[in-house]
Amino acid sequence: MVTKRALRLYVEEVAAGAEAGGGDGHSVLFPVAGILVNCEGRIVAQADGHPARLVEGPVRLRAGAEGVTLLRWEVSDAGNGGHPISGPGAVSQLISEDRVELDPKERWLLRCDRVQFPPKGVAYLHTHAGPGIRYLTDGTLTVEVDGRARDMRVGDPWFERGPDPVFAQAADEGAAFVRVFVLPASYKGRSSIRYVRPEDADKPKPQQYRIYLDQEVDLG
Repeated sequence: MVTKRALRLYVEEVAAGAEAGGGDGHSVLFPVAGILVNCEGRIVAQADGHPARLVEGPVRLRAGAEGVTLLRWEVSDAGNGGHPISGPGAVSQLISEDRVELDPKERWLLRCDRVQFPPKGVAYLHTHAGPGIRYLTDGTLTVEVDGRARDMRVGDPWFERGPDPVFAQAADEGAAFVRVFVLPASYKGRSSIRYVRPEDADKPKPQQYRIYLDQEVDLG
């Protein structure tokens, strides 16, 4: 018996000083421009600062003085149709949606991190311990999943199931993406990657990683 969940990624905008609400389940908020504040005016997340915040249940957003554009990953019941934010001055666009199956006996965590590739940097053929959605923020990245290649450009999302082998290579200008994925809690604080070819494990890895959020959640 498995627990079925929907993993969605929204791009959402809230006008300066406006409030909006929505969401369900667990949401990871990641401003790519602007600042999120709470009703008391305290900054809770901002681009180029501490951009990731986990919210359980409904989301209430308030934009800072310049407005905010954010990525919002949502993990919720697979039987619903999603929960975009809404309100005066709010715009929500669902750009990726996939179903994931989770073992209800397992403890899980949500990780949000950023991966930076140098020019022509390579991620050798690998798998991960759990599913996730990526969003390209910089450059161009060729991603090959199960032998099918696709050139990702800024603003493109893609889903990786976890056990499917993936190879990636950045273009001449390099590349970077942000991702949120669901991992067994035993991976907290450590890499989820496994290289398909043993000889690749010891090769230099030019990518740089920055973890913004690595938090255990109840997804049962």
